[in-house]
Amino acid sequence: MAKARVEAASKRAGAELVTAPSHDLEGALSRTRPELLILDLDSGGAGLLDDLKGALAKGLPPGRVVGFYSHIDDELRRGALEAGCTPLPRGRFWRELGDTIGGHGA
Repeated sequence: MAKARVEAASKRAGAELVTAPSHDLEGALSRTRPELLILDLDSGGAGLLDDLKGALAKGLPPGRVVGFYSHIDDELRRGALEAGCTPLPRGRFWRELGDTIGGHGA
């Protein structure tokens, strides 16, 4: 369901959506060079954040990184901030998704 909602918001905003498995984050970022990277922090957890840190250290991605998470997981929120990701509680993420994609968070 999450992928369908992001796809619909991307289409409305006229933005191209490319999806990739979290285990290939660095490779996907190298191939696509997105302006906006959206991460499901609950699914990826600490491993995804470690991969993000590695990608950012190599200059990937060039754009904004936004991740959504369960509002009760403060440890994950702190880890996302440390990794260079703007964490948004799941409800807020879905409410602001159109603006986030349409303006790339600007």
